[in-house]
Amino acid sequence: MPGAKPIGVRDRLKQLMGPRWQARIRRAGRLRLLSKWQNLRRYEVSVREQPGLALRYLLLDPEVESFTFDVDNETEHVDFVGEALGVPAEQARGWIEETRSDPELNERLGSHMPLRRLSVKRRNPPGNRLIWYLVARSLKPELTVEAGILNGMGTLVLLRALARNAAEGSPGRLVSFDPVPEAGWLVPERLAGAWERHAETTTDGLERALAGREVGLLVHDSIHDPEVQRHDFELALRHAAPEMAILDGGGLLTPVLRELARERATQHRYFREQPRDHVYKAIGSGLAIFRRP
Repeated sequence: MPGAKPIGVRDRLKQLMGPRWQARIRRAGRLRLLSKWQNLRRYEVSVREQPGLALRYLLLDPEVESFTFDVDNETEHVDFVGEALGVPAEQARGWIEETRSDPELNERLGSHMPLRRLSVKRRNPPGNRLIWYLVARSLKPELTVEAGILNGMGTLVLLRALARNAAEGSPGRLVSFDPVPEAGWLVPERLAGAWERHAETTTDGLERALAGREVGLLVHDSIHDPEVQRHDFELALRHAAPEMAILDGGGLLTPVLRELARERATQHRYFREQPRDHVYKAIGSGLAIFRRP
């Protein structure tokens, strides 16, 4: 029709989606913004006092949970693994550099990622999972167990550490547990060769999965429930390799790992990362190393 205004890309997309999907997207956008506001309150970030940090998170950061970020205390990471695991400082700094140069951790994950995944940054630095990477690189476990997958960022970090270990002659496998069927969607198929995923809780499936196997590393970042943790930690210890580490992603939220370390006459250590230019206030991780007499 003469004089008719051409249909723009945005309007054309609306036509293709239809009113039902338009409503869903608007509702999802409002929920995400509400979640972000709640995060600002949770982590005590004031828009008035820190407008740049708060507005950058509200307007530009896609994440509402399972945050990724650069850390401001890499030197403390180096010192921590040096003390806990006897890693030379130069070696630890080299492993940190690996996470910065690894394309799987620093680029959006290509063709396997659905367009609806709006909660993922283009760059995915490990954040609080950097200490997981360093421990996995140091111990070079033949079997790592992960309790809690969520979107799979921690899984991806562990798999990349295991891949580096394998390239150096120390292959290992990762066994992960999460009852949510969709958990782990961030991990592309091409990286899943050393990954064994269980869509169930550790309470239901861990004992069966560990039959006849020895655990070198347990990373627990699931429900921070003392009863569940006690079950998982003790079960893993019954299947422990000569040297085994337990990493508690809940930091000091429960006393279970501290109590277990005291019972087994080993040291419990606590590490807290410092996010750089991020609203998140890290809760840190607990670490205990168990060695056979």
